[in-house]
Amino acid sequence: MRLFLCFVIIVGIGGCAKKAVSRMPATDRVLLVAKDGTKVFAYLSTIKNPKGIILLFHQADSSAEEYAPTIPRLNSFGWTCLAVDLRAGGSMYGTNRTVEANGRNGDYMSAYQDMEAAVEYAAIGQYKQVVAWGSSYSASLAAKLSGDHSQVRKVIAFSPGVYMDEKGIVQGWYLIVKVPILAVWASGEEREVKQIMSGTKATIVGNDGFIHGSSTLRPDKNVPNVETLWKRVEKFLNAN
Repeated sequence: MRLFLCFVIIVGIGGCAKKAVSRMPATDRVLLVAKDGTKVFAYLSTIKNPKGIILLFHQADSSAEEYAPTIPRLNSFGWTCLAVDLRAGGSMYGTNRTVEANGRNGDYMSAYQDMEAAVEYAAIGQYKQVVAWGSSYSASLAAKLSGDHSQVRKVIAFSPGVYMDEKGIVQGWYLIVKVPILAVWASGEEREVKQIMSGTKATIVGNDGFIHGSSTLRPDKNVPNVETLWKRVEKFLNAN
């Protein structure tokens, strides 16, 4: 596997640096470089002796800050988290620094390179386990990521859908995934998610009260029965 250059920039906890990361609980800001040379910004929230690292990828018109209120809980489960500002995103929950630096919003498939750069960063860190966690379009791409990179040992897919032009491509990606999959559907998504996961051994959970993507876990959304979902996520992460 070809490795691309990754830089870690340590952000202190003093006044100015703390203001820079605002809502994010991370103390480290990471700069990745995708294979096409694009600079990709991310936040790293580390814990001591982690079980592994969760690579957190957001939905369309969003950013790494989609995960700002949920990262501390994932840390409490024993996982370090890397939340990435993908080039296909926006300001739904906060500034997407990758989009801001590029001066434009990229397409979904181009953002796949950013996800690969995150896997390569995790490989350099030699984490025991790497989990690819996607939201909406990135949940679809998480399957391809698993197929292309053996370092990925689990896939968590919130609201995966057919967001790519090629018919059947997303289901095809999932059919070749060899690692455990947790797929989550929200209101109006059950049929599509189950169709995508047809033929796989994915654990599929959902509720008509859930909202699209990983946002359903955010406490500010006040989603009913979300604690039941959190228990399923924790169980999945902790399973061997």
